[in-house]
Amino acid sequence: MNKKLLALAVAAALAPAAAMADSGNVVISGKIAADVTFVNGTGQTGVLDNNTHQVNNNNSVVTLAGNEDLGNGNKAFFSLTYGLNMVSAASALSGQNQIMGLEGKTWGKAFVGAFDNPLKVMGRGTDLFADQSTGDARYLTGRGAVEARANDVIAYITPSFNGFTGVLAHTNNPVTTVAVDVTDAGRSTAMNIVKLAYANGPVTAAIGHHTIDSQGTSGTTNVVGGESATRVTGSYAAGDLKFVGSWQKVDHAYDVAETAAGLKGANTKVWGLGAAYKMGATTLKGQYYKLSDDVADSGAKMVAVGADYAMSKRTTLQLAYSKVSNDTNAGYGVNAAVAGSDALSLSANGQDPSRLSLGMKHTF
Repeated sequence: MNKKLLALAVAAALAPAAAMADSGNVVISGKIAADVTFVNGTGQTGVLDNNTHQVNNNNSVVTLAGNEDLGNGNKAFFSLTYGLNMVSAASALSGQNQIMGLEGKTWGKAFVGAFDNPLKVMGRGTDLFADQSTGDARYLTGRGAVEARANDVIAYITPSFNGFTGVLAHTNNPVTTVAVDVTDAGRSTAMNIVKLAYANGPVTAAIGHHTIDSQGTSGTTNVVGGESATRVTGSYAAGDLKFVGSWQKVDHAYDVAETAAGLKGANTKVWGLGAAYKMGATTLKGQYYKLSDDVADSGAKMVAVGADYAMSKRTTLQLAYSKVSNDTNAGYGVNAAVAGSDALSLSANGQDPSRLSLGMKHTF
């Protein structure tokens, strides 16, 4: 096939998507991001050499979004986000946030579907290494349902009042991460979330809280458990310098059967501070997170430093280094759910995994 025929074939294949994107009803957007990461100090089970390297998919996604004007300042809208797997051609699209609803200028936004816990959204906003396999705060903050995406969500977001907005959300079908550290079978859960946020000029601040009431059976015994979590985040921008901070507390309520089974230590606190400084096309950044646990010698801390270089408005190179220091009974820093990184394991608790990565991010 000559070049002219090839060009015509490509144009014909892309024409439907292009027409959708330009119609004003449907917008296609997304992000392609991946890196090569060198990992040290994991002591992987069954592997003599604890140094390895990975090609990681840093949360590559595609989103289809659209709306219809209903008049009087109201509109119907939808947004469908799918995860893309950059490291395995055999994997299909995976569903992420999937919502539809109504929005009005005077009354706010109401929607249903599958959606990130608003506490997770808060954390993504103040994590300078969000969705990077190196330095992502979720290596320490990913406890319980704080970083989860819930199913069957009913949510309401208020309009902005002088920079203040509120969020209310409810579901009877959270994702399975809600039941972490719980062994009861046949468990049903109800999750309620409230969030208050402020954004005005250089200042942002937010506080969010969720509760999970759980009940099920352990053998022939009816049991009740649950979880409560609170997160506070904030940021301040002073010219090219930006400061961020966060704090969270996750508590699990244990029933008699769970306590008898030795399920303890799910109650944790995590705080973090970070700063970023932009110099032309380069942004230097660093952050520090510390986790404390009710169980002795089960805490951890993580330091991360990096640099982002904007090659254009949509393409960025990312260099990052992080190290997790674990107490004797802790094993953080190898969570495969973070930014799509490959699964690793520690041969024993108390090790200190480190990562060095070079990646690229392209938005469209």
